[in-house]
Amino acid sequence: MENVRYCPVIDDNLPLDHVFFKFRSEIESAEAFIGLAVSEGVKVNETRELLDMLDTVYNSLYDEESKLNEFQEKRLKFTEEEWYDIKEKCNSGSKWSLYLMLARSHIDNAVYWLSKLREDERFVNKVSDENIMALYKIGAVILREGLGDVRL
Repeated sequence: MENVRYCPVIDDNLPLDHVFFKFRSEIESAEAFIGLAVSEGVKVNETRELLDMLDTVYNSLYDEESKLNEFQEKRLKFTEEEWYDIKEKCNSGSKWSLYLMLARSHIDNAVYWLSKLREDERFVNKVSDENIMALYKIGAVILREGLGDVRL
């Protein structure tokens, strides 16, 4: 038995240690933390929207029909990363905020692994700069949502 696993992006098997699975694992971890944030009952609709955005960007790698809606596109377009006082939010003990910060951390890792995927010729035409930037900006939106007004 080969040590391979199916990859839906290229519709083929890849070795178990392929970068794609590290990327997907980070996406799944981020989605799980956003799910935990939803379970806290704080800003439930807004938090579900974040989960939907992340899922849409992930699915767009292998489904050309998977696109962010107009509102989501605008939200990403005008998002810039800012410096935040994360320590203050951590001291407040808001699980909802902390789950979103953990999700953002996994998204940062996913951005790295998605960028590395382009080194594999099978993914060159699947992973675009737009995919990478959308994922990066979703991370910034999630952080901003989770931290609210706690900025430096």
